[in-house]
Amino acid sequence: MAKLKKMQGRLEDPSVQALMELIPTQNRETLARWAIDWVRDHCLSIWTADFPDDNRPARALEAGVVYYSTGRKTPAIREAIAAATAAAREADNGEHPAAVAAARAIATAAAIPQTPTNALGYTFYAAAAYAYSSAGPDQKQAVYDSLASRELRQMLLALQRIAVEGVADPVTVTWNC
Repeated sequence: MAKLKKMQGRLEDPSVQALMELIPTQNRETLARWAIDWVRDHCLSIWTADFPDDNRPARALEAGVVYYSTGRKTPAIREAIAAATAAAREADNGEHPAAVAAARAIATAAAIPQTPTNALGYTFYAAAAYAYSSAGPDQKQAVYDSLASRELRQMLLALQRIAVEGVADPVTVTWNC
């Protein structure tokens, strides 16, 4: 089996381009709520299917909610996000690519209040989690591209549903991609 990409999706994808336009019009709370809801509903079950006894990503989700609700990053929040990242790293042995991508998506989403560019980054991890859990680890890249594009479209639609027009405190992002 070839080594799989950590992320799936392409910058040229119309949904990615639309996300890159919409994200800077929203505030940190809206972006964090969107991302955390997405990974809770779509990624956490992928992680727990392979690692039912490891609750580090679930704790990162809880910490992310506290983070965007209070706007303050406490040591406990920092530790929970770092623990989810460590869970992904520890599981990255080539046998659980969907779960690893899911844990990375969760950790990245939980850190959006501090790093708003994570609002785009988490989508590529979440797309990989979806693609690998849907198709398995032995597909051609074109299969993963198609699945990732479908998932990115759904994430865009989810953000569009909760987006606030004319928000007073939009995030400042510089896309370095």
